Amino acid sequence: MMKRLLKSAFSFESGHLSEMILSVSGVFIAMIAVVLMMDWLSNGIYAWFVIASMGASAIILFSTPHAPMAQPWAVIVGQMLAGVCGLASWSLFSNPMVAVPIAVASTLLFMLIFKARHAPGGATALFIALGTVEVETLGWSLLWLSLLPSLLTLVAMAVILNAPFKWRHYPYVVFKKTQSEPEKTPEITHEDLAYASEQMQGYFEMSEAEFMQLYRAARQHHKTTRPGV
Repeated sequence: MMKRLLKSAFSFESGHLSEMILSVSGVFIAMIAVVLMMDWLSNGIYAWFVIASMGASAIILFSTPHAPMAQPWAVIVGQMLAGVCGLASWSLFSNPMVAVPIAVASTLLFMLIFKARHAPGGATALFIALGTVEVETLGWSLLWLSLLPSLLTLVAMAVILNAPFKWRHYPYVVFKKTQSEPEKTPEITHEDLAYASEQMQGYFEMSEAEFMQLYRAARQHHKTTRPGV
């Protein structure tokens, strides 16, 4: 059993291996660009926690470029909301025991309101709310001197580095095909969906069970709205 598990865990198809190489290379190059940008703008004041948060964002952008959490709106707006919430909490509450939970919770609240959910923003809000030396020195200018330039650099690198590979569209845009008459689609089996889920692991964070649940919901909606098709 253990041998089978190890073989399954460490055996890669050629397509998966190429995706791994592209993702890792993208993160490496993007982080070099972010560090250089930070060095150019910092004037000796390095907000390293911002770079740490960018590292988490980079992994999401390059390992799952089609995921909703990786899209530019979620990355930029989500992280900026985290910065604002972190700075506001730091300004209003001197005790980190109060500032940190309020910063992270309010970050999630505004992310949900603005539909900009991006998990690494939680780390950004937490570190800023702690009130480090960099936060005390830069204050609110941290948003446009460190955070925003880093985000724009990261997203720009994701666009540039994914552009040569047509299957890694970034940002991910779905073009709805308009048809004059509804087209009858063939029946899709569980095996078809399992195969599709496996092929899309590098793009979407969704298990096979979740993929099947999505399919069943879509099929039920199709039957309800177009019963004759």
